[in-house]
Amino acid sequence: MKALLECENKAEAKLLLDTMVDFADQLLKIAADQKVSRKGKKSKGRPTAILA
Repeated sequence: MKALLECENKAEAKLLLDTMVDFADQLLKIAADQKVSRKGKKSKGRPTAILA
């Protein structure tokens, strides 16, 4: 956020904002993937873990 305040022109600010948006999108995708993978692990159940 500090870098955004230090931008000297509009083009630099736009580039920084675009980068921030891309980073936020990546974080949301990672969080969604982790949520899906956790649900898959829970469905196996304890007996499967004991047999493995």
